[in-house]
Amino acid sequence: MNEQLYQRSPTAIFSQVGEDIVALNVQGGRCYGMEKVTAAVWNMLEKPISARSMCDRLLQIYDVEPEICRSDVARLLGEFQAEGIVDAVPGSESPAG
Repeated sequence: MNEQLYQRSPTAIFSQVGEDIVALNVQGGRCYGMEKVTAAVWNMLEKPISARSMCDRLLQIYDVEPEICRSDVARLLGEFQAEGIVDAVPGSESPAG
């Protein structure tokens, strides 16, 4: 069974500012500041990736319960999609995730 993959939208403009990220939805005219975990998720979205793989990586870095991680990542991906800066994409994940 294939999992849904996510990737940054090609229309999203972003810049690294120190360890933080600033992203802009040009079409919507909104700007987003991302720190720590949110910035880590954004960086993972450079290539298509599943929510499960994102959580696997986050659990290696942060001390968080798996259920909370899954819930928070799903919410964040939903927000990013609603704002037009992340897209659900077809395809399969590379073995490296």
